[in-house]
Amino acid sequence: MQPTPKTSALSAERRAEFSRIVARFEEAWFAEQRPQIETFLRGDDELRPVLLAELVRIDCEFRAKAGETVLVDDYLVRFPDLAHDANLINSLAGGIAQVGGAATGLEVKASNAQPQTTEAVRPDLRQSLIASRLVTEQQFQQCEEAVAKENGAVTAGDLIAELLRRGWVTRWQLEQLGRGQTGFFIDQGRYLLLSLIGQGGMGAVYKARHVRMGRDVALKVIAARRVTDRGLVDRFRREVEVCSKLQHEHIVQAHDVGIHAGALFLVLEFVDGSDLASLVKRDGPMQPDEAAAIVM
Repeated sequence: MQPTPKTSALSAERRAEFSRIVARFEEAWFAEQRPQIETFLRGDDELRPVLLAELVRIDCEFRAKAGETVLVDDYLVRFPDLAHDANLINSLAGGIAQVGGAATGLEVKASNAQPQTTEAVRPDLRQSLIASRLVTEQQFQQCEEAVAKENGAVTAGDLIAELLRRGWVTRWQLEQLGRGQTGFFIDQGRYLLLSLIGQGGMGAVYKARHVRMGRDVALKVIAARRVTDRGLVDRFRREVEVCSKLQHEHIVQAHDVGIHAGALFLVLEFVDGSDLASLVKRDGPMQPDEAAAIVM
């Protein structure tokens, strides 16, 4: 693999990790396993954008060679970060056309394409956003008008960037829409899911917003398929009881508890920052005094 300016800027350790992940991704494609890009991505701020660009290039190439219809817009919806990488979008569009062209029925639609309306570029983007209730028809039109006024044409990449700029959607929500998920409101619309914080053996933790109060919270969920595990449910209920009785500046506060679509959830105070596992993974083992201070 030839180093690029972006990979060359990485540390030797990060470059080695980058090469390992890319190699595994290619091996999965050669084995016809159809790997998902999301499962190979790292949350690391330094490595993620470089890794994402390379994995998208590889994924696009394999799909095009297999004769699939490849839409650059599909990648833009799943990974909104790509909307700002004009060089990547240009190379993807050019690569698709070169690999497949009309012979394989490939359809190239990207933010650098000829001026088109959003309806022509991505008819289901409007539908999925409105169906999910993340934006209203009026808000969508406002974004279209703002983009058209600025650029003279409305493309999916520009529209996504405008939605993100206004704070009407999050990158995670757009990624979920790209996977066909539209259910972001839970508990009769009281809470709006904003992003995934983490996953574990018990379930998942989401960053969410109390719609009426406008307050961000952490929403801990036991998946419906795990509710039949009595030991797990009992442990979750004990956690709810303990959280409701404890009040301390160093203990996350519990706000609410409920059931949605068969899944149990606990609403907790949202504390912004990194968890300990992420810090150690990013920076390596801590110095004894720093580790002791955190434990204390």
